[in-house]
This record gives sequence, C-alpha cells and structure tokens, in this order.
Amino acid sequence: MIDDLNDFLPTVSIVIPTYNSHNILALCLKNIRNQDYPQDKIEIIIIDGGSKDNTLEIAKKYSVDKICYNPLVVEEFGRALGIDLASHDLIAFIDQDNLLVCSDWIKKMVAPFQDSEIVGSEPLFYSYRRTDPAIVRYCGLIGGDDPFHVYLGYYDRFCYFTNKWTDTPVIQTDTNDYLKIHLLCSKKIPTMGANGFIVRQNNLHKINYRPFIHTDIIFDLVNLGNSTFAKVRVGIIHLHANSILEFMRKKIRRAQRYNPKLRKYNNLSLKDPKLSLFVLRTLLLLTALDVAKGYRQKPDIAWLLHPFICFLALSTYATKTIMTIVHL
Repeated sequence: MIDDLNDFLPTVSIVIPTYNSHNILALCLKNIRNQDYPQDKIEIIIIDGGSKDNTLEIAKKYSVDKICYNPLVVEEFGRALGIDLASHDLIAFIDQDNLLVCSDWIKKMVAPFQDSEIVGSEPLFYSYRRTDPAIVRYCGLIGGDDPFHVYLGYYDRFCYFTNKWTDTPVIQTDTNDYLKIHLLCSKKIPTMGANGFIVRQNNLHKINYRPFIHTDIIFDLVNLGNSTFAKVRVGIIHLHANSILEFMRKKIRRAQRYNPKLRKYNNLSLKDPKLSLFVLRTLLLLTALDVAKGYRQKPDIAWLLHPFICFLALSTYATKTIMTIVHL
C-alpha cells in the first residue's frame, strides 16, 4: 500500500496545541521532521496558550510554519484556531506529548485516504517504550488514559485485556494495513478524534468545530453521513504523565472542566448497566481479573496500576456527578 503512494501523497497540516511544553515538544517536532515524507507537503501549526518557558524558541528551531496565540489556553479552543489556519488537504491532530513511532508514520496514516469513502484515520494502538514511566505504559496497555471508557465500551484504541479496540457498534473490513470501519450509530461512538487523528479538511469545514471536542467532532461527522474511518495498524506514543501524582492531577482537572451542557455527544448515562458493573468490579477489586488477562497477553508490571486507576476514575467521576447534582 505505501509503495503505491508516490503519486498520491496529499498535503498535511499538523495542528499542535502547546503550553509550557519545552521538555517534550522538541522530541515531538523532531519525530515529525524526520518523517520519510516530503517536508514541503507538511505544514506544522503551533497554537500556543502563552507559554512562559522556551516552547516557542523550540518551535522556531524546528522551523514550524505558523505560530498562533491561543488566549483561552485550553487545547479544545487551540485546535479550532489551528483548523482556521490550516491550508492543506488533510489536518492531523498531534499533541505536544505525542511521539510518532516510525519514520513512515505519516505515509501509513494517509494511505487510507486513497479510498474516497474514508473521512478520517486514526492509529489502532497506543504504543510505548520500555523506558517510559509505568503510568504511560499502563495507558498504552489499556488503550487510553481512562479505564472507565473501556468498561463502558467506548474506548477507541486496542486494549490488551479485551483484545478489541472498541465495543461500540461498527462494521469493519480488514485491508491488512488498516481496518476500514463504518460507525453505525451516532449515539454510540468510540472516543475517537485525538492523538494522531487525521481528517479531510473539506469534511471538517462542514461542521461546527469550535470548540474542538473530539467526540463531538466524530458525532457531527457521523450525523452528516461521514461515518467511514480507518484504524491504521500503527501506534502513537502518548506521554500522559511522568508520575502517578501528575496523572491524578490531570484527571481531576479534566473532570472539573467537564461540562455536559457544552457537549453535543455524551456517552455517560446513570442508567447504563455497564456503569453499575464498573462500580461493582472496582469496589470488589474484580478488576484484578483483567490484570491477569492483560498480563497474559502483554506482560508488564504496569498492569498492577489497574485496580488503583479504576478506583481513581470512579471516585473522580462520582465526586463530579455529586457536585453537578448539588448545583442544579
């Protein structure tokens, strides 16, 4: 498939929201500049939230094409600004803490767009390095940074204890290089749209992408009939956090920012029986059974974090739900 790309090779705008990211941005940009892809077909757009460190100096060192200030700081608004500035055929959303795992990553990710039905592509896996912190390896093993979505079935990357990438209703065709998938219901969609997601610019401009909340973007695309995507057999590294404490702070901050009134798509229902099962599995420590399943598939001591992270997710969301009800 990749060998057939020579006459195809679309132009790609890469949107990267940043904020005080000097410790990781250089490696992210180095990965992009080292891609086996014509650099004149790559446009790198940095949307910065007012960094106080040398983030912008690093961006200039790697000759990014455009730098824009994001007065609202948060990445959901930054991505929307990046879309406004993008001028290429495809738009790729790569975060400041994402690393491309191979030099032909972009080639693999754009190959599915030779099929005119495909609107967007996304890596099938979260990869990690053996030297990465345990929390990064753990997130790679379960296919995301939140076991809550795995147990509710809305995850979108391969999970080693379920041996699937999602439980949502999809039709998929294996093309060897990628899974061609059709999302069947806009009310039950995977948490796609971030960390390496690539989409056709013309399709994106048909929907309201401000702010860019990734599940809302997929929801709108599917409702417009653009429900065909590619899950490419390649990974992307997401450096979620350097420690458990940092990870916990991020989870709590995300929960505090969450406002269901601002969302078009909300996959959380208190009546969902899977939610009750997640609560029981977590409180009774039955999640240890999934630790055993996962370890058999991919041995790593990072699996031992699973019961603790499940409890953290449960307590964080329960607290947020209670506070929301109290303030109604």
